[in-house]
Amino acid sequence: MNTPLTPTPAARLSRRHFLASTSLGGLLAACGGGGGADDERPTIEEFTLAAPALVGEAARLRVRFRGGSARIEPGLGAVTSGSTVQAPVLAGSQRYRLVVSQAGAPDATAELTVEPAWRNRLRSFEAPAMTGQGVVALEGAAALVLGGSRGTGVLSSAIERLDSATQRFTALGQMLTGRSEMSAVPLGDGQVLVFGGSTSTVQPPFAEIVDARTGATRHGGWMMLPRAQHCTVRLADGRVAAVGGSQRNSLELWSPASNTWALAGNRMAHVRQHATASLLPDGRVLIVGGSTEAANYRFAEIFDPANETFTPVAGAPDERRWLHAALTLADGSVLIVGGENDSGPLASVWRYEPAAARFVAQPPLGEPRSIVRAATGPGDEVLMYGGEQAPDVGLSTGTGWRAGTPRALPALPSPRAWHTLTRLSDGRVLMLGGQHRGELVAGGLIYD
Repeated sequence: MNTPLTPTPAARLSRRHFLASTSLGGLLAACGGGGGADDERPTIEEFTLAAPALVGEAARLRVRFRGGSARIEPGLGAVTSGSTVQAPVLAGSQRYRLVVSQAGAPDATAELTVEPAWRNRLRSFEAPAMTGQGVVALEGAAALVLGGSRGTGVLSSAIERLDSATQRFTALGQMLTGRSEMSAVPLGDGQVLVFGGSTSTVQPPFAEIVDARTGATRHGGWMMLPRAQHCTVRLADGRVAAVGGSQRNSLELWSPASNTWALAGNRMAHVRQHATASLLPDGRVLIVGGSTEAANYRFAEIFDPANETFTPVAGAPDERRWLHAALTLADGSVLIVGGENDSGPLASVWRYEPAAARFVAQPPLGEPRSIVRAATGPGDEVLMYGGEQAPDVGLSTGTGWRAGTPRALPALPSPRAWHTLTRLSDGRVLMLGGQHRGELVAGGLIYD
């Protein structure tokens, strides 16, 4: 339960759903509020949650104060005493600051950090059977769903919008070719760059740009090489990197200014198939794992876009790994989770710390998991669903993993691997499609 915040020495906060940056009594003393001979001085009597904050819902803040006018930062603006203020839908942690002001007197301030909690429920809805589709989160908790293999004998070129509130698909248009297992990279302006994977055409490999609002498409440049089972990352300068892939030890860059592709001036240590690429805080890229027959295996390399060079990470784990997940945490570090090697699926977890340029072993997952589909939630919790432990046999289990502590998630209604798992703009998690024992899996799921 949440305990109201009052300006007394015994003021307490509920730590389950929010954290105050310091005690309110201390805050008021520091700013000159909280009592004294002048009752008209700015004083905060309550700044709490009106109800527990939940992922995907608007938080409600209760406010009581006297001795001035008040506002809540950021973005909520002026408030009146005794009111309950509705904040925007929270996908993750958000800190708010209540400021009470009066001319000629010091401000009274209090801070409230709201961390929404999961309901820990899984809801299903009707969705076509598919695998290899591209999914991009859009504003308003919607998703753009592109192509994939849908059991019709040809690759789909469909461009659809999924409204998670109504759980309905709306057709927007068609891509320039059918695609499966492609990359779909948001460009930050409502446009999505789509490239690679398997296509329905035999012409040289090309990218296309999809307008997520209208479904309109245009050419996105000719790629230097066909790429499948590659990974991708959008760089800090807006360029997009296509990394490795089947029989590929190269990286090529798409430039938004020229709408063209060019190979990087250097190559990776070896082929990297089913690797991961993560943007680091300084703009460089961490490339981890990948399947290869090369004897000189390097667990990880750093790509520097400034000079297009690759540098192996010194002291990296002496192991092979592919079909894992890489997740960037709030502090800029990167978690490497699960995957497999020639010995089978892995439960091990590594954390790359950019400041120290090192990998640190973490507590393992509760069970081995390959073809990992994962997303981060509030508090840097990693959410994983499905995948494989045996070839072509999907998992129905889900787990949360936070700083080494696992948490069981509701089971999927049926096993699935090779599905998509996408964190929506409101923080909820969308799952679509997949395969199990060689058959496509129908139905969509939302975890919140």
